[in-house]
Amino acid sequence: MANENPNNPWQSPNSPGNNQPGPDAARQPETETPQQGAPEHGAPGNGTLGYGTPAHEAPGYAAPGYGAPGYGQPNQGYGAGYAQAPYRQPLIKPGTMILRPQTASEIVSTSFGTFRFNARTTFAISSIIALLVFVLEYLVQSTITDLDLLTTQSTWEIITNYTSFSAQGLAGIILLLGAAPLIFVAMEGVLGRKISAQQAVELTRGNRGSYILLALLTFLIPPLITAISIGIPLLFIDPGLSSLVLFLGISVVLQIAFYLIAIRFMFAFPIILVEGQKMKSALSRSWKLTRERFWPLLGTSLLMGLALLAITIAFSVFFGVISGLVIVFESTKLLALVTSISTALIYLLVAPLTVYALTLMYVDTRIRKEGYDIELARSGQAEAL
Repeated sequence: MANENPNNPWQSPNSPGNNQPGPDAARQPETETPQQGAPEHGAPGNGTLGYGTPAHEAPGYAAPGYGAPGYGQPNQGYGAGYAQAPYRQPLIKPGTMILRPQTASEIVSTSFGTFRFNARTTFAISSIIALLVFVLEYLVQSTITDLDLLTTQSTWEIITNYTSFSAQGLAGIILLLGAAPLIFVAMEGVLGRKISAQQAVELTRGNRGSYILLALLTFLIPPLITAISIGIPLLFIDPGLSSLVLFLGISVVLQIAFYLIAIRFMFAFPIILVEGQKMKSALSRSWKLTRERFWPLLGTSLLMGLALLAITIAFSVFFGVISGLVIVFESTKLLALVTSISTALIYLLVAPLTVYALTLMYVDTRIRKEGYDIELARSGQAEAL
């Protein structure tokens, strides 16, 4: 089957799903010849070596100086009494990421580095996300927010909470859809290439259907979990404290289970775009790729979450003070405007950092399990020729 996305220079014809050997097929990187004809720096084109070819299981990285053998024998001919120092292969860093297994702190740091590396494109894409979130938040807040309802219990308060939850869910799907071009910005950054927002969007062509379908599925699951956790106490238990406790318990358990399972499927989004796979096969490959990597991925996600939480708290405190001053004027529209601006600015920074961390964890996992650093290094060498 031909490449479904001719505009994606990283989708190799040998990717799984193209009638070629899958991730378990062995390859011999020592005998392959890097492809020529790489595009100019920052502009994707034809001829680059594909990112999407899963390789064999690479050997462990426990020994110093992993990778290709050394060039020559160091420290020869120094006479007796001089111990030979072990040769260490120089670290390869064509772009934002060193091509070797990363620690959790390195992935977090590289996420911020990717933001700075191509800040212009990052801001261009995340500004669109932030603008859509701002419009959504403002329409919701300005329509139903009433300062008098903040201190009363009524049906309107329930509607307000439900609508706010719905707005957050819609903002989430906006983030998922806007993440697609940001994934390619991160992949290019690994190789030291910068692309424009238009080029990043063009690279998503051909795989948008599967990506949007997965985004919609991801969007629908949390509300479904909430509906189940609310419906069970209401249907089977009399209203009261016991119902509230059961509701909270079921809700917490289901939410935790959802996020734990989501770790195993988290790479489906970059797999669809980078490797050109359909949704079902991408979910299956993500499950296999994250096998035996659950706890490291969870730890890295939590560490990145703490960094993003610090950004969110900083904005919330600042705009919380402004909101307090606005309440004095008892202006519903002004309060909605301040709240919407705060939410939009948070998404402006948090959205790309979240996507960059996900993409870098995907690259790191493939380096550990498939020797992906060899393919990336050769792609960087082909670009330099």
